[in-house]
Amino acid sequence: MPSEVNTENFNLLKLLLAETRLNNKLLTEKVEWLEQTIIGKDEVIKKLECNVVLHNPNHQITKPKVCNPVNTVSTRKKSTTQAPQATTKEEEEEEQEAVKTKDQNNEYDWTKVNRKPKRKIMRGTATTNHEFAAADRKAWLYIGGCKKGTESKQIIKYLEEKHQETSFIVEEIPKRSENKSQNMSFKVGFPLSLLEELNKPEFWPRDIIIRRFKFFRNTAAAEFK
Repeated sequence: MPSEVNTENFNLLKLLLAETRLNNKLLTEKVEWLEQTIIGKDEVIKKLECNVVLHNPNHQITKPKVCNPVNTVSTRKKSTTQAPQATTKEEEEEEQEAVKTKDQNNEYDWTKVNRKPKRKIMRGTATTNHEFAAADRKAWLYIGGCKKGTESKQIIKYLEEKHQETSFIVEEIPKRSENKSQNMSFKVGFPLSLLEELNKPEFWPRDIIIRRFKFFRNTAAAEFK
C-alpha cells in the first residue's frame, strides 16, 4: 500500500511539473509577443514623425520656443521724389496741394503739385507833367464796433480834423439778417500814403475795431487801388 501511494504521488508531481512547464512556455511566448508589439508601435510612431517632418517641415514636433518681447519702432520713409517741372502754362496754373495716393502696400505717399507763382504787378516809374497820369492809390480799412446811430459824416469829420486837406471815403456796411448786434461798421478809403498812420491803434477812439477791408473777387473794387 505505501508503495502504491508513493507511485501515485510521483505521477501527480510529474503532471504538475509538466503543466508548470507548459504554462511557463505560454507565458514566455506572450511576453515575447508583447515585446514585439511594443517595438512595432515605436517604429510606426517614428515613421509617422519622419513623414510629418518630410512633407510639412513647418509642423515639426518640437518644444515651443519662448519669445521675449522686443520694443520696435516702425517709421514710414518720406518720399523724396519731386514732380517734374511744369512746361506749359496749364501745368503752372495748377495749385500746389498735398494729394495722398495709396500704393500697393497700403502706404501713403505725398504727390507734389506745382502752383503758378503770383504775377507781380508792374507800375510805371516815369515822372511827367502830362495830363495822362495814374489815379491816386487808395487803401481801405474796416472800422467796427461803432455805437448805434453813428453816421458816415461823423467819421469823416473825425478824420478831417487830423488831416484837413485829405479826402476820405466812408461807407456804412449793411448788417446781415442773422447779425443781431447793435454795433455799426464802416469801410474807410483814404490815400495809400496814410496807411501806416491810420493802421495804428492810437489813431482811433478806444475799443474801435480796425483791420484791413477785404473786397470779394466779384466786386469791381480792389483792396488797394
